[in-house]
Amino acid sequence: MDDREADLRRRITSEPGKCGGRPCIRGLRMRVSDVLDLLAHGASVEEIVKDYPYLETADIRACCWYAARQSESVPVKVKGVIITVGQDSVVNTSGHAFFGSQPEDADEPVAGVIKRLRADPPSLS
Repeated sequence: MDDREADLRRRITSEPGKCGGRPCIRGLRMRVSDVLDLLAHGASVEEIVKDYPYLETADIRACCWYAARQSESVPVKVKGVIITVGQDSVVNTSGHAFFGSQPEDADEPVAGVIKRLRADPPSLS
């Protein structure tokens, strides 16, 4: 991963007590899905940054980067819970996203989960 991609990844955060744990921008209460909805409905990057002055152009690019990574993810069932395993992230059914780092209550590092599930994917049934 190059420095630009690492910067985009750092801009996307997920906290259990904020926006239901859904991916947000830089810890703000602006969800990635909110920005993607604005773009989908025709808002330009310039309009979004003007209407939401706490956002930066790189935040919008980070949302697009995140959406692209999610499109490559695979849903799997682990211990009866369906989670989504992406290229470098795990998202559980409540929308909590973890990016290559270990949440405090995790049984194993996210990187280990991704490696293990990609090597031996469980069935969805």
